Amino acid sequence: RAKNGSGVSAAVSVAARTLAPTATPPPTATPTPVPPGTSTPTATPTPTATPTPTATPTPTATPTPTATPTPTATPTLVPPGTSTPTATPTPTATPPPPAPAAPTDLSTSGITQTAITLSWTKSTGATAYKVRKDSGDNWTTLGDVATYQFTGLAADNPYTLQVLASNAGGDSATASISARTLVNTQVVITPTATISQDRTRDDLVVAPAPPRKRKPKTPAPTPTPTATPTPIFSTCELLPPSMRVTGYHPVTQCRQVDHRGVGIWEVINAGIIDAVDVWAYIPHNLEICFRNRGSLVILAAENVPRFAEPLPYYLRGDMTCAMLNRAGTVVLLHRTLFPGGAVAAPVTPSPTIPARRLLQNCMVTLQYALNFRDAPAGNIMDVLPAFARLTALERNAGWFKVDYHGRRGWVSADFVTPDGAC
Repeated sequence: RAKNGSGVSAAVSVAARTLAPTATPPPTATPTPVPPGTSTPTATPTPTATPTPTATPTPTATPTPTATPTPTATPTLVPPGTSTPTATPTPTATPPPPAPAAPTDLSTSGITQTAITLSWTKSTGATAYKVRKDSGDNWTTLGDVATYQFTGLAADNPYTLQVLASNAGGDSATASISARTLVNTQVVITPTATISQDRTRDDLVVAPAPPRKRKPKTPAPTPTPTATPTPIFSTCELLPPSMRVTGYHPVTQCRQVDHRGVGIWEVINAGIIDAVDVWAYIPHNLEICFRNRGSLVILAAENVPRFAEPLPYYLRGDMTCAMLNRAGTVVLLHRTLFPGGAVAAPVTPSPTIPARRLLQNCMVTLQYALNFRDAPAGNIMDVLPAFARLTALERNAGWFKVDYHGRRGWVSADFVTPDGAC
């Protein structure tokens, strides 16, 4: 039994031990290792108060991130905005040079029936030039030059030649000058042996060509030799017997006119007996005589409009005569327009040469292509085109000092038509 008793106690103790584990519910309190502090964890009900997280609407306030558009404002993408690289256009951003000024000192030369050469002074900064004739034409682009020849032009035609300067910055304003091509002309042949010693008269360079005759439909058997130039002769030898002109030059021209050629009422009303128109070269010893008695007046061609002036006259037998020193219409009248009468006939006629004087508001138009001289009857510098209208600066006897595109020289007064205070 002792064994049994000890066995029972042992069993009891064993049972007690085993019962102790069943008392393990306290060990369920064993969460004490973790739990002991988990008494606070048991306060983890506070986590169940995680309704605060349900207050995570505050995160929904993460729209603040949506305010990240500020970052989107990070056109720091502008870095891709190689804006800094785009600053590389700074080289290209080097501003282009300013457009040049318009060319200056325009002049023309080498004028023929079909061509005109235009020259100018280059503009600073220009790399090219553009030219054209007349505003309706297309521009022709040139290099860095200062002259250009227009060709293929029509004879006796006015043109407005234009030029402008150009570079990378653009075109300048347009500069222009007017010029006229020459008429179709033939060479004038004049006998120089009869030219007076006081002045060399080669100023009349060319004369208008005769009008072309229309060819018949059927070809003529032999061509008419119209191509051969004929020398100019004076028509003063063809006047009627009622008047006589002496001392004329081969290029001096005369023509009898009536009241229509006079055209001034006060002169017509004084009773026209006879009248003659004299033009071109007027030599210093040219004398006009009418085979009737009367008084003389002159309508000088240099006066525009023309008006009557007294012409000193004298009697030579039954003829009324006068010395003429300028172109115009000489009229023999029944009634005297101006006081005074005939003067004594000159023994040795001499011309009245006006003194040298400066001019203002005087223009002259060339009747023909004329020599351009460095002095009266001086050296020939150039030939001026027919019908050119020039400013006259000075007059000296039978010469005008004119300005031709900035060049100054002298032309014969016998082959020009003055206009203004000349």
